[in-house]
Amino acid sequence: SFENIEQKQIINNLDLQEYIEGFNRAKRVEKKGWENEYYLFYHQTLDYVVPIAFQSTVALLADFEGNIINNIYNYSPEYQIKSVHICVFPLESSSVIMMFVDSKEKRYRSFYKQFRKLSPEKKLAAINFIIFSYSEDVYIQKKINEKVLMDPFLVDVSRKSLELITPNPIIDVNPLLISKENVNFDKMHEIPNLLLKEFKVR
Repeated sequence: SFENIEQKQIINNLDLQEYIEGFNRAKRVEKKGWENEYYLFYHQTLDYVVPIAFQSTVALLADFEGNIINNIYNYSPEYQIKSVHICVFPLESSSVIMMFVDSKEKRYRSFYKQFRKLSPEKKLAAINFIIFSYSEDVYIQKKINEKVLMDPFLVDVSRKSLELITPNPIIDVNPLLISKENVNFDKMHEIPNLLLKEFKVR
């Protein structure tokens, strides 16, 4: 309906404004030569080439314990959605993976403290899960096994959306709880972890 499209455009405009503000801040940081403006809480070089490439900001809904990081259903202009930056760079003979946040942002503190406690393999599983459950902007090596791409759990995670559209008001249902279940980190081991060595390109 027109009302749904109109509401979606309002959200898009808020998102765009936040992207612009983040971009302008990054430009100021570079121009001024400021240091420690971003907090790099994960940086790993793998001795193999992973079959995916990714670079984007992701607005996480919840952390590993289910605590809300971003209330994505709060459409007030005063409430800003905060993102984590994730980079997966497959290089000639290695791969570099990074995660960082704006150093002024405190909303992700619990998340990265919980993340640090994970084993190296579980950290890769978490990043892999975030990429496929939160974003569509991932590049996948074309020679990867079709069976892996058609894994039913990977397909299910990749096709879910955090958008809830209904012609009627949601009564006695918290949309945050519905969406939180879709991106529950308990599911991160159900899908193929394309960052593991077993899926390496070389």
